[in-house]
Amino acid sequence: MPGPPLRDVLRRFPPAHDGADRPDADLIRRYAAERDEAAFEALVRRHGPMVLGVCRRALGGHDAEDAFQATFLVLARKAGALRDRAAVGSWLYGVAANVARRARARIGRRRECELVADPLHHPPIDGWRDAVAVVDDELGRLPAKYRTPIVACALEGQTIREAALALGWPQGTVATRLARGRALLAARLARRGVAVAAALAALGPVPVTAELVARAVRVTAGAVPAAVLALTNEVTRGMFLTKLKAVAAVLLAAGVGVAAATVQPPDAPPKADPPAAKREATAARKLIERLHALKPKGGGECLDDDSGAVLRDLIRLGPAAVPDVVAELDATTDPFLLRCLGYAARGIGDKRVVPALIRALPKTCLPSASDYGNVSNDPELFAFLKEHAHDKVRIGDHYAFGRPLTEFRSALKVLTGTTHGESELNFASLSGSARQQALQREQFHRCAARWAAWWDANSRDLVADPAYRASGYKAPPAAALPPPPAEFPHGPRAKFGGGISGGVLESARAAGAGAVFKDLDTGREGRMPAHLRAAAGRPDRLDAIAAWAAGEGYDLMCTEDGPATEPHYVIRGLGLTAWEVDVGRRGTLAAEVKADGRFEMGRPAGALLAPFDAKAGRHAITEPGLFLFRTREGGYGWLFVGAEVHDNTLQPGGAAGGDLELSPVAFQKGRRYGYTLVWE
Repeated sequence: MPGPPLRDVLRRFPPAHDGADRPDADLIRRYAAERDEAAFEALVRRHGPMVLGVCRRALGGHDAEDAFQATFLVLARKAGALRDRAAVGSWLYGVAANVARRARARIGRRRECELVADPLHHPPIDGWRDAVAVVDDELGRLPAKYRTPIVACALEGQTIREAALALGWPQGTVATRLARGRALLAARLARRGVAVAAALAALGPVPVTAELVARAVRVTAGAVPAAVLALTNEVTRGMFLTKLKAVAAVLLAAGVGVAAATVQPPDAPPKADPPAAKREATAARKLIERLHALKPKGGGECLDDDSGAVLRDLIRLGPAAVPDVVAELDATTDPFLLRCLGYAARGIGDKRVVPALIRALPKTCLPSASDYGNVSNDPELFAFLKEHAHDKVRIGDHYAFGRPLTEFRSALKVLTGTTHGESELNFASLSGSARQQALQREQFHRCAARWAAWWDANSRDLVADPAYRASGYKAPPAAALPPPPAEFPHGPRAKFGGGISGGVLESARAAGAGAVFKDLDTGREGRMPAHLRAAAGRPDRLDAIAAWAAGEGYDLMCTEDGPATEPHYVIRGLGLTAWEVDVGRRGTLAAEVKADGRFEMGRPAGALLAPFDAKAGRHAITEPGLFLFRTREGGYGWLFVGAEVHDNTLQPGGAAGGDLELSPVAFQKGRRYGYTLVWE
């Protein structure tokens, strides 16, 4: 349904200050120079309906509101650096789309690697919601001079005269660029089966409540919910890296060495390896170079039809492509190329590529990203890519294109028929303190070492060419880990992020459970080892299970408590130092951690991570609980133990809805939880 014009939306919220009638450029200047809260509130009221519309089209409920707040927090941080302050509406549109895309990626990760088609990455055209998602995608790709008048007039309801006054452009320029932009957009949408007029009409603003406006203003003062801060940090870091790449490109074009642009933000991924030496331009090499050229801009890693066609042609070269695929696996650290090469290795089906996959496996320890479900406008290409995808069943009309780790896991399994613990790394990503990142990389190297030992022992039976019989994997020297902080990190220097939201741990007593144990420092998950599973005449022994899991470095395990006829799922700490805090602090902990002064740690908790009822003298095992923690490795954070899950009927493509940690429906039975890492 088309949304109401912006002017009608704003009438519901009359101006509360003298900034309501001032131009955007003046409001931005006042906020950047004076931190004028009234000026910032005027910007939120003016552009909030458009921003919330973008967020609601991609997300639902609380997630959309978190994305809304994160978008304006990015504005607060970047206000002083905006070049075209008059076009802040167009800038906010781009930020909102970026935030929403990253929020959807986070939701995809927390839903047990469910393949969710990202609306910014060519979803199928099926109904109103899909159509408007396609418009957001294509509108975001337009040059700024065409996108700006479309956002102002079509999304924010301004007339050409109003837009011209706001932007400082002649009315003729606005009219010309608006017409040209709509024509470009119409042509792009026509290729994807969407009519521009109907789609733009559906992109109306969404009314913003006074409370949501107030919350967006409050986050600029430091009262930032953890989910909002995590999204904001991820987006601003991406903007920094994009700007850095642009600077590096300018320096290179001017003949200046790359070393002039090697500064990285805190906790950035490791610097990429230097490019490989120039090689002979074989057919495979040309295709790989083409993939480099087609790599998505702006941080995306999804295939479009152009790069998908190149990947198809590379696979069709078959064994002849192996030497160049191996060389590129050894040379690249680019996430998009690693995705493509893992996909190609599986499609080519030649076991000679296995040693290179093993050597490159540690490079898949990357900041968190999503598995994608892509569609194609080319039926033949779609059929080919779906045939060679790592997942052919769960995603219906999509073909799967996974994270580097996902593509490597699948390729190694297809090529060798075996696994060596890489599934434990499914929720591990590069995050947290320098100490935790070193531990995370170590887990990936351990997995590569297991694979290398297996390959070196079995390769004679798998490949005839002696040049590919040795894995060539060399473990790096053990990293010297920085000492952990002596106390829970807090104050303005504290940082937080990583972790997961809406996870589920399964009971140690459940047959075939896939995620019983969790390592909070690395994200690694583990299943019950066969020798400890209960069997006839051999009941489970929780003490032996806990001892084994602690020896493996896990911090959490899920088991059962209560009567045998009606057991409850509970989470226990393994060598974890924990403090129970009031569950009502869940929404304020982020701000408390960042605040100056004393930080309230709460009551020491035991191994059972459930609220303790002092009056009754027992744990309330069915109730949610909030805990601060310190792991044996010196990692800090907070853990929320949420709802029990007895309903495991959630299907791929479905949504649990609302607050995931409190949702009683999931893919498997167990106990919901989420955690956030804290470091300095």
